[in-house]
Amino acid sequence: MKQYLKYLTVLAILITFSSLFKTGASWIKTGLASQSITSLENTPFGILAGELNTNIWEVPPPKNALYISKDLGQTWQTLGLSGRGITDIKYYDGKIYATTYYTQNNTNGLFVSSDKGATWSYIGPPYSTNKVTTDSQTIYLGTENCGLWISKDKGDTWTQRIGISCDGTKIYALASSDNLAIVATLRSVYRSVDHGETWTEMSSLLNKSLYYFAINESEVFAGSSATTGIYASMDLGTTWNKVDSFGNYAVGNITHFRNKYYVGRQNPINQTYTVYSTSNLGNTWENTGLEISDPFNKTRDINWIYSEPAYLFAAVLYEGVYRYQLPEDSIPKLPIFDIPWTSQGDQELIDKITAYFDHSYPLLGYAYFVEPESDKTTTQNFLGYKDSEPNIYYSSHSGTDFALKYGTEIVAPASGYASYYYCSACGNTIKIDHPQGYQSIYEHLQSDELITKYDKVWVNAGDKIGKVGMTGKTSGPHLHFEILRDLGLDGDYLNDFPIGRVDPFGWQSLISSDPWKNFTWNDSLGNHRGSESSYLWKTDIGKNSRFISSGSNPEDSDDLVLDNKKVSFENFQNSAKNFTAKIVSYIQPTLNSVQKNLKYIESTSFILEAFDQSGDIISNFDNLIKISIQINPLSLSNVITSTIKLYYWNQNSGLWESLESTFDTVTNTLTSYTNHFSKFAAFAEKADILPPETVILVQGDQLNGWFVEYPLINLSCDNEESTDIEGIFYSIDDGETWELYKEPILIQKEGVTDFLYKSQDINGNMEDTKNYVIRVNTQGKITKTIKVIGSRFETNN
Repeated sequence: MKQYLKYLTVLAILITFSSLFKTGASWIKTGLASQSITSLENTPFGILAGELNTNIWEVPPPKNALYISKDLGQTWQTLGLSGRGITDIKYYDGKIYATTYYTQNNTNGLFVSSDKGATWSYIGPPYSTNKVTTDSQTIYLGTENCGLWISKDKGDTWTQRIGISCDGTKIYALASSDNLAIVATLRSVYRSVDHGETWTEMSSLLNKSLYYFAINESEVFAGSSATTGIYASMDLGTTWNKVDSFGNYAVGNITHFRNKYYVGRQNPINQTYTVYSTSNLGNTWENTGLEISDPFNKTRDINWIYSEPAYLFAAVLYEGVYRYQLPEDSIPKLPIFDIPWTSQGDQELIDKITAYFDHSYPLLGYAYFVEPESDKTTTQNFLGYKDSEPNIYYSSHSGTDFALKYGTEIVAPASGYASYYYCSACGNTIKIDHPQGYQSIYEHLQSDELITKYDKVWVNAGDKIGKVGMTGKTSGPHLHFEILRDLGLDGDYLNDFPIGRVDPFGWQSLISSDPWKNFTWNDSLGNHRGSESSYLWKTDIGKNSRFISSGSNPEDSDDLVLDNKKVSFENFQNSAKNFTAKIVSYIQPTLNSVQKNLKYIESTSFILEAFDQSGDIISNFDNLIKISIQINPLSLSNVITSTIKLYYWNQNSGLWESLESTFDTVTNTLTSYTNHFSKFAAFAEKADILPPETVILVQGDQLNGWFVEYPLINLSCDNEESTDIEGIFYSIDDGETWELYKEPILIQKEGVTDFLYKSQDINGNMEDTKNYVIRVNTQGKITKTIKVIGSRFETNN
C-alpha cells in the first residue's frame, strides 16, 4: 500500500509540473509597415492598428492612419483617417471610435464610423484627444490637456467631468465596463460606478503612475508605467492589493483573454522586453517569449483576435506589431483509458453518448445537498453547452451514459483492482481502482459473467468485466460510466464522494470556466468544493476548426473536414469570409415522440459553429454552405434508403427538421446545403417501426384468482421470427432489475407479484412495458379482502 501511495504522489507531482510549464508558438512580426503603432483593437471583422508618427517631415511622410487586418495579421490595409495620427481606438456595438492628434480641415478630436471604417464622422470636442472608451450609456473621451469629457447622446453634446476647461489636465488611461469606469491622470486614479456621472479618487493608488488597466467583471488589474508593478482589485476597484509576484517593473499595457491576463514587462534574466501571462490572478507568471532585444522598446498596446487557434497581438515601440499564436491545448490531460467496449471506430466514444456528466452539478444520489434552483432543470456538458431536457440529458447526472446493446461485453479500459457493488438505482456494478488515482464505475450490468461478486481481483486493460444489462433504475439497456478521483491519494474513494466526481472528457470550453471545479457549498457534513476534470481517454474527441480566410496564405482553405464529414465554403466571396468555422462530433440525437419513425444514421451527428473575430457566434450566412457526409453502409439496416436526409435541430420547435438532401447510393455520400449553423444529424425513415408483442402464458392451479401452486410463466413473441428478436425482458421487483428471458420462470414467492415484461427487436423497437399481477397462496392463508370505511386505527408507540 505504501508503494501504491508513493506512486500516486509522484504521479500527482508530475501532472502538476506538466501543467505549470507550457511553451507555445513563437512571436512573429507582422507585415504592417509602421513602427509607430500606438493602439490595437479587436473587432468582429479584424484587428485594428492606429499609427501616430510625429516625424511628419520624413520622406515619404508617415500615413498616420488607421489600419486593419482581416486575416489574422497576414495582410494589412489602410482603413481611413490618414494624416490625422491615431492615439487610441475603441470598438463597441458596431461602431469604431478613434481619437486623433493632428488637425485637418479644421477638425481634431474624436471620429466614429458605423460602417466598418468605410466612412467617418467627426463627433468630438475640438481638442487633441488621446483616449477613448465606451459602455452602454456613455462615451468617455480623454484629452492631452483638457481633462475628461463624457457624452450621453452618442457624441452630440459633451460634458467635462475631470479638469477645468483646458487647465493642462492630461488623461493617461481610460477603461470601462457596464459596471465600472476608470480614468487616470498624471498622479491620480478615479472610479465611477454610475456611467461617468460622478467620480471618486482612489487614494490608495495615488502617485503610482498607473496608466494601464484591464477590467474583467469584478476584477481589475492596474499597471504602472514606473517601477511600482501591478495592483489588483477583486471588487470593482473598491479595494486594492499589490501583486507582489509581478515585481517592481514598469508595465507595457494589459489585456484579458480566455481567463488569462497578458502584461508587457521587462525580462530581468536577459534584459529583454516580453509579454507575461497569468491564469491565477497573478500568483504565478509565464513568459510568452516575445523577447524584444531593446528593453526600452516596451509594448504600447496588447490585444487579441478570436480564432482557433487564437492570436495575441502586441504593438511594440519602434518595432511594429507582433503576433503570437496562443497554445491550443489548454485542458489538462491524463490519457489512461481505452474505450471500455470493442468499438468499430473512435467516433463511437462520442456517438454512443445519450446522457452527459452534468458540470452544474453532478450531485445525483447525494442526500445532503441539492442543486441550486437555477440549475435543477438544466445540464451542462464538457463542451460548455447548457440546456434542458430533451436537448441535453440529464440534470445532476454524475456519469456518462452510452447507448450499447444488451449483452455488449464491457472491458477494463485500464488495469486495476475490480470489486463488486450493488444498489437499487445502479444495479449490478463493477468498480475498478486504477493506480493513477481514479476509480472507474460501470452500472446496470447483467448478473451473469461479472468479473467478480466477492473479493477484489486484479484486471488488465481489455479484460472482460461484465455485460450490458438492465439492472437498476433504467428504461433500456445502456452503460452508465462514472469516474471518481482519489483527491487525498490515500486509496480511499468513499471520503471523496461526491466532490471527487469528475468527467473523463474533461472541460473543453475555452470561453467559460468549469462550474463544478469552482463550486463550493456547505451542508451538515462540512464545507465542500468540486473537482477539476482531466481528459482521461487515449482517444481524442472528434473536432476541427479553421479560419476561413480571404488572405493569400497558401495554407488557406475553404474546406473543413472531420472524419467522414466535409463542410465547404466554396460559394463564399472574399468579403463574406474571415471567420472561424468549427465542427465537433456530437452525441446520438434524442428524437421527439412524433419523430419516432426516424432512425439516426450512426456517426453523422455533429455541431457546426461559426465565430467572428471577437468570438461572437455567427448563426446565419448569406451564402450556402455545402455539407457532405460519407455514410457507412452497415449503418443503413432497417431504413428506407430513399428517405435519407440531413436534419438540423430547430430550437424553437423542439424538432429535427430536414434539409434538401441527395444520397448517392453508389458512393454512399449524403450531400446537403444550408445557410445557418446548428446541430446536424442524418436520419432516415425506418422500414420497420412496429415493436414486437410479447405473449404471456401462466400455468398453475388457481382458486378464487390465487395460484395454489407456484405458477410457471412462459414468454414468447407473436408474429415475429425468433431471429428478429433481440430479447425478451422481465422484472419481478417492480422494474428495479430486468433479466433476459431464457427459459420458463417459476414464481416461488407467496403473495402478490407484479410481473413486468417487454421485448425488443433487432431494429431497436422496444415494446411498452406490460404487467401481469400474480397472486400466490400455496399455504392456504386467508385471502379475503375487507373494505373498511370511516374508521380510525391507533397503535402504541
